[in-house]
Amino acid sequence: MSLMLKNNTGGTSKIGYVVIVDPNNSQAFVYAPSGSSNILGVVAQSVPRYAMCEIATSGKAGVYVSESVVRGAQIRAQGSTCKQVRNTDTEYFRIGTTLESGKGLISCVLNLFYNRSLGAGLTIDDVKADSTIASVITNSHASGSDNQDLSSYATINFAIAVAVAL
Repeated sequence: MSLMLKNNTGGTSKIGYVVIVDPNNSQAFVYAPSGSSNILGVVAQSVPRYAMCEIATSGKAGVYVSESVVRGAQIRAQGSTCKQVRNTDTEYFRIGTTLESGKGLISCVLNLFYNRSLGAGLTIDDVKADSTIASVITNSHASGSDNQDLSSYATINFAIAVAVAL
């Protein structure tokens, strides 16, 4: 799913960067500052300043990750880019799950939400999110030669989250 908004970033939009609604224009977007709790999505197109631009809000999308991550990692916003979620992270805006390893523009399943920790790095949102991820991964890889067993990863991750939450 995506939205079309005006690029108010001050230049050409950068694919995979995290954005918020422009506080001065609800029909436009700007890059997310550090600590944002109102992230809208990630840039899906490179367009000039003031042009309409697609913003991915769910499903599969390219996300710019500033440090190396492994396939299946949970990623969070760090300003307008992302990094891997760590056990010591408490409150942050979770962007989704990586579908590949690497650094830079990485394919991910978006699952945007603001994480509020319940302690030990687990949230009730984690349980809900992992079931959504399993569904999206299964649907997006249901056909073709790219049918990797990512649904098993998400299902196992979901089962572990439920067991720990109980």
